[in-house]
Order: sequence, then structure tokens, then C-alpha cells
Amino acid sequence: MFGRYAEVPVEGMTAEQRAAHRALVEGPRGGVSGPYRAWVTNPALVHALAALDEHVNSERSALSPAEREIAILASAVHWSAEYVIGAHAPRATAAGVPAAAVAAIVAGAAPELDDRRQRVVHDVAMGLADGGVLPPPLYDAAVDVLGHAALADLTVLLGYYTAVAFTVNAYDVPSP
Repeated sequence: MFGRYAEVPVEGMTAEQRAAHRALVEGPRGGVSGPYRAWVTNPALVHALAALDEHVNSERSALSPAEREIAILASAVHWSAEYVIGAHAPRATAAGVPAAAVAAIVAGAAPELDDRRQRVVHDVAMGLADGGVLPPPLYDAAVDVLGHAALADLTVLLGYYTAVAFTVNAYDVPSP
């Protein structure tokens, strides 16, 4: 079970689903985890999202691992995605985000971050989660501090993890 979703055993999958499952197991993810457990029922979606996931969660991203985890947690907290929070809070600490900052983000509070890039990542994540266009001073700070490539990666990472949050919430998946 993945929350309220009853996973289909591999032998019960269609040929296309088995191919998507195999691609996840044999690819960079090394398995079928998180929302891919439900997404595998839609092979075209798996292939599209796995390529995006591979970029936004890798060293190809213009964001550091700590910056990515700050953004993921901020998005997960905004969407009350307990599964994502439970999975990524330890990853954030392992990536070098101070434990007090992780605890603040998880509590929905503004973290104290000494690193300016990390502060801007958190502020942009919260600004976009709150809806609307980034205020000019925040946009200007993001471009100045992060640059356009990292800002693009950040916005897409936030969109991807919004999809992850919606999936785990739709299937009512508890924290790991």
C-alpha cells in the first residue's frame, strides 16, 4: 500500500507499466519509491517526470543539495505533505542545512540561515507558494544572488515537488 493506493504487483502490470517500472529500477532512481509507486500506473508520466526528477535532484541543477532541500521542505510544508517532510528533513540536515533551520522550516517559521543563497531560495519558495508574482525586490535579489539558471531550476523544482505533494496528499500517504 502507498497510503490509500493499492500498488499493482509487477506481474499484474501491463507491458508498458513493467517497462516504466524497469526503467525506474535500472535508472538513476534505483527503484520505485515515493510518488512513483502510484505514477508507475501511467508509464508516459513516469518517463516524463523521471527525466525532470533526474535533473532537479542532481548535480546538473544550478542549486546546491542544501538549497534543493530547503526548497523541497518549504514546498512540502506549504502543502502539508507529511510524507515529503518526513523523507526530506533528514536529507536537508545531511546536505548541510543547520538542524535549527530545518526545524524552523518544518514548523512553518522563517529559518535563520547565514548563507545568503539559502535565504533567497527559502524566500522565493515561500513567495511563490503564497501565490502571485514575486515582488520586484525578491525577484531582483534572486537574479542577483542565484542567477537566472538557478532561479529557473528553483521554480521547476518547486513545481515538481508541488506535484509530488499533491500526489502523496491525494493518496493520503503518511510520513515514512
